[in-house]
Amino acid sequence: TVAEGYLAVGDRVAVEDLGVRRRQLRPGTGRRQLDRVVQQLAMVAPEGDPPRRVRPPRLPAGSLVYVFSTFLDPEAADMARAWRRSGQAVIAVDVMPRVRTGRLDARHWLAYRLVTLERRDRLDELVAAGVELVHWADVAQTTERLQLAARRAHRRPGTQR
Repeated sequence: TVAEGYLAVGDRVAVEDLGVRRRQLRPGTGRRQLDRVVQQLAMVAPEGDPPRRVRPPRLPAGSLVYVFSTFLDPEAADMARAWRRSGQAVIAVDVMPRVRTGRLDARHWLAYRLVTLERRDRLDELVAAGVELVHWADVAQTTERLQLAARRAHRRPGTQR
């Protein structure tokens, strides 16, 4: 949906799957690029632990970067912070669904709490680094927040945010 919106107004869109190294979709425009994006996303599947990246994939200057992740592990957050440090506008989209915890026993509740605290710290660090954070599960505000973040990202450097 995000790619479709940008392609509809003539922007270039690329896809980089941080889970594997070989699936990069180069920047492009138009209907055929949308078909490629959909195909790329349909092929996304877990493949074990990918090799650790030394540096984030290179991006053209002035790119608006969306990072879709559950942020359960640090790699997506590390890449988002690195892109932000390099001057890119970055929007982190937290796609973690609401978790049902009603039937957890004490041991599983403790494990859930530990993972939740690590994840919350990771998200707080992103915000502190200047990354815009959007929670996908918050349907009422997601579209509005994405549009506002995209408008902010397209302002000239040095203007008020």
